[in-house]
Amino acid sequence: MKYISSKEYAAKYNWNPVYVRMLLADGAIPGVIRTGRTLLIPENTPAPEWLDGTKHEYETGCYTALSTWADANNFSRSRLKDLYNAGKLPSIIEVGGRLFVPDDLLSREEAEILKIRTFNKRPFSKSFLTILLRYPPQKLPKDISETVKYLLGKLDPVE
Repeated sequence: MKYISSKEYAAKYNWNPVYVRMLLADGAIPGVIRTGRTLLIPENTPAPEWLDGTKHEYETGCYTALSTWADANNFSRSRLKDLYNAGKLPSIIEVGGRLFVPDDLLSREEAEILKIRTFNKRPFSKSFLTILLRYPPQKLPKDISETVKYLLGKLDPVE
């Protein structure tokens, strides 16, 4: 499903963005997802009826802002953006120029694998991972070697 921002929703119905924010605050628009301070509106949501009075609750816990997710999982923001631009993470959505990551993007085990860090707690750079791949595979444990190849995009993910 594609989501749009309140500005895009206002442009779609030729309304003032302030009016759309008032509708969002009143809960008049159905299917809205709250991610922190940002509200994501489904693209195919119809305009609310006048004097309807129906209140719709926000869905929460579905998506997290890319920067928040990257900081929480010790993952590089630029690497996530590169993976998104390459089409490797189709579940990430873009709304109003910002990227949002689904909360279930990675299982706990996959998130731990992606947290491979150097001794100074920073993510490995792509050049360091490339150098790491030049070593013979017998010197690296099998799971780390495959993980590094996966991070570089040289190994298709196991489904």
